[in-house]
Amino acid sequence: MTQARMVELKNLLEDAGWTVFGSPDKDKFFSVSNDQITWKLLNRSGKEFDLVFFLFDYRGASTTKLSDVSVVEEKSTAISLDFAKINTETWKSGVRKFVKNLYFLL
Repeated sequence: MTQARMVELKNLLEDAGWTVFGSPDKDKFFSVSNDQITWKLLNRSGKEFDLVFFLFDYRGASTTKLSDVSVVEEKSTAISLDFAKINTETWKSGVRKFVKNLYFLL
């Protein structure tokens, strides 16, 4: 379900006017490196931002499992979104608020 939440976030960002790329490969949105996934966001004016998804294993060990994504943060502003269950109001309102807050970076 984590992948579904990430896809939902990507779609909402694109609907809000962002271009979203995986990093380091533009078309790889789920590549884990050092317990993180990074997306590049490009706004209409060409300014770039980085979204970093942090993965945490419950024992503190290194992980590459998408199910271990716990939070995503915009690197330069620390605007963040906790990953709650997809069908909860916490997720639905949180993801909308996150995208809205990022929109003001445009």
